[in-house]
Amino acid sequence: LLLQKLSRSFIWRILAAQFAISLLTTAPVWPASYVYKNETTQDQIVALSPTHMLILKALSVITYLLYIVCNSIFTVLTSRELFRLRSVLEGNSATTQKIITQQRNIFIIVTVCSINHLLKALQQFAVAVTTYFGLVDLTTLIWSLYPLVNVLSTYSAPICLFLLSPTVRIRLLSPIIPAM
Repeated sequence: LLLQKLSRSFIWRILAAQFAISLLTTAPVWPASYVYKNETTQDQIVALSPTHMLILKALSVITYLLYIVCNSIFTVLTSRELFRLRSVLEGNSATTQKIITQQRNIFIIVTVCSINHLLKALQQFAVAVTTYFGLVDLTTLIWSLYPLVNVLSTYSAPICLFLLSPTVRIRLLSPIIPAM
């Protein structure tokens, strides 16, 4: 009932908030204290202090969680709209079948992306917690999983789209496979 009362302006506000939060957390304007170290080799190392690294990791986790919340809201709204279209087009079986297939594909893509981003958020959270408590070995182990988690969250959407969409496959493979 609540989702049926959401206005178009509210949906636009959610979209704006989602993108604004992502933009703000990636902007390099955070006030940070830098640690300058002069070793006997006269090297100078510039790095964020551990406290500010934890703050940035916490902001990263919050961003991912907000992404998942917004993504869930949009998934429900999309589902509602597709069910409405399905009820409108019940007489046309070919069109209905295309809508059902498209709806299934959308849910698969959104679910895979949401789960992968949730894994990335949990990994960032685990790094923040283990760093805070000084568990160096566990932090190192969790960081060693970062390439896998990052690849999953980065490439899951295009891979799912390629696997589930004949149109995408045709457009991507047509330059490679010559027409017969």
